[in-house]
Amino acid sequence: MSDTDSKVVHVRVYIDRATVTRRQTVTLQPGLHTVTFGPLPRDLDSSTFQARARAGDEILTVVGLSTQLAYKEPHAGRRGEVETQLDAQEAAIRALDDAATTDRNAVDLLANYAELATDRLSVEWVEPDPPFDRWLQVFDLLRERRAHLAATEAARKSDRARAEARRQELLTELSRLGERKVVGQDVQVFLQLPEGEAREVEVDLSYGTPTASWMPAYDARVLDDSEAPQVNLLAVALVRQTTGEDWEDVELVATTARPPLAEPPPELMKLEVSGRPGVVDKEVVATHDAGPRLGGAGAKAPEAPPTTSVEHAARGRVTIPSTGRPVRVELFSADVPATRRLEVAALTRPVAVWVLDVTNTSGRVLLPGAVSLFRGPNYSGRTQLGYVAGHERFRLPLGTEGSLHIQRKTHTHPSKKAMVTGAVSREYETHTTVENRGATQLTLWVRERVPVSRLEPVKVDRLAIPTDTKVDDETGLMETAVRVAPHAKQELSLRYRITAPSGFTLRIPGAL
Repeated sequence: MSDTDSKVVHVRVYIDRATVTRRQTVTLQPGLHTVTFGPLPRDLDSSTFQARARAGDEILTVVGLSTQLAYKEPHAGRRGEVETQLDAQEAAIRALDDAATTDRNAVDLLANYAELATDRLSVEWVEPDPPFDRWLQVFDLLRERRAHLAATEAARKSDRARAEARRQELLTELSRLGERKVVGQDVQVFLQLPEGEAREVEVDLSYGTPTASWMPAYDARVLDDSEAPQVNLLAVALVRQTTGEDWEDVELVATTARPPLAEPPPELMKLEVSGRPGVVDKEVVATHDAGPRLGGAGAKAPEAPPTTSVEHAARGRVTIPSTGRPVRVELFSADVPATRRLEVAALTRPVAVWVLDVTNTSGRVLLPGAVSLFRGPNYSGRTQLGYVAGHERFRLPLGTEGSLHIQRKTHTHPSKKAMVTGAVSREYETHTTVENRGATQLTLWVRERVPVSRLEPVKVDRLAIPTDTKVDDETGLMETAVRVAPHAKQELSLRYRITAPSGFTLRIPGAL
């Protein structure tokens, strides 16, 4: 039974491959039957073939599977004619060669007969009445037979030359028509239909292919401009495939699970325990990065990868052409709560940025991927999202605020050394000026930091910090809300001192 009605109905796409299920519906009588799928793509993994069959709600017995290469023969009709003529010419050449061998044996026999006749004649020559007439007849017969063989051989050589020339013409035409090519695989599914009437049977064949992949992406759309806006988060799968056939109107599942691979278990490597002696660091590193940067939109990745896979089914049936170009497949969407505020981290970038602090209440795990940002109907920019679990928070930038002009200056005071103890201290100051050149009052959250000492003898004293500043004592990160009236300026100053006992060396913090 041929593959006239077979089509791809379901695809489970993994990060670097896919499992494709195609279906064929046939009407069968009771007994053993063979259903053929093909030609299937050539680069599929034949070790992953699985077949299932059912008639209504009844699961049928699949007896086995058989695979073979599928070929395409261009100009099949003319090629068959040429091959038939070629076979005839080769048979004629073989017949001529066989006849030539027979005649060569006859010539050898005539030579033997002539030698025997000569020997016998030399004996009878001395007899009183030698039979010359009889020997003349013998030699005439031998000469006549030899002449006939020579004429036959000449005609045969001419016939063979013509047959060989025709054979070469046919071979040239055959090569011009082209060789048959492998175009894929044919799979035969053997199944048993129980006794009863003829029934309609659905036969599914699944197989793996390495020429498909997907990656997650998102559209984040801010629905209003309030301080606590709703954000519509649309998750999509960017699916691409080059299997050689289009997936038309299929059910699709995008998953991070590891596909079932037909491969042996990996070899174990030796396990070593190694280390080195500790050392005492006599320097004070005055700053260290312990918090996320403003431009980072994603939450930190988990310390260990998730133990379970994540998968999402497409909202409806989809079509993925075999072009290798990514196709957007919508997976799910959810309105999630967020808070919006204006932030700046002038230490790294003196530009005010609108930032969304979003809580993942979608009920889904968000995988790392690109995020396209929209403020209503308007495109706002693009960022990256990290791995976000359920009810975990993540940050999204919404673009800069051009009406604010921000400057940050730093000043380092000379070191001072205590006369008695030899302790060394140094003071540092930062001044951040925020100018509102617009006509609307804005509240800006200024993010700063002070050093955190990880060495017990070293002290960090905060000499002056802005009013109403939130400080994280563990990381030294701080935030200050600054309300800037239209066409006005605000200045924030921060001053701290680092003191280290004798024997330590102070370095100017490189991040200041």
